[in-house]
Amino acid sequence: MLEEKIEGYREGIVVKEALADWNCHVAAINEKEVFRYIEIFCENGVCYYVYEDEKGYALFEKNFMSNRFTSYHEFWTTDELAVEQRGALELKYYVRHDENVYRFTPLATARELLKEYEQFPVRITVLGQYDGEAKVE
Repeated sequence: MLEEKIEGYREGIVVKEALADWNCHVAAINEKEVFRYIEIFCENGVCYYVYEDEKGYALFEKNFMSNRFTSYHEFWTTDELAVEQRGALELKYYVRHDENVYRFTPLATARELLKEYEQFPVRITVLGQYDGEAKVE
């Protein structure tokens, strides 16, 4: 599958929270899956990301990019900070991964190829509510 030695993998799921049915006049939160991917961890520290849903990828990317000056998400960014100058304003952001870390592959195929490796717990994130902020120090 990859040239590097694989250490393990985990599935990532991006959901969109939606207010659901009113059961007995109490609102219930319903999570709708927007995008699913597999993150592959290699022994040399490199990570690869496998996905199969191009529409979900595009929606997730558009949403993330609109929040890029305040957000970090492992699927899109490294943990390296950069700064964009806009006049007197400095906007910090996390540097994007290179395009070569993404693999468009059916997830069932990837799971089959990865079944001999350690599977880490599933990671669920909410669209628009990302892990961290690129704060100006």
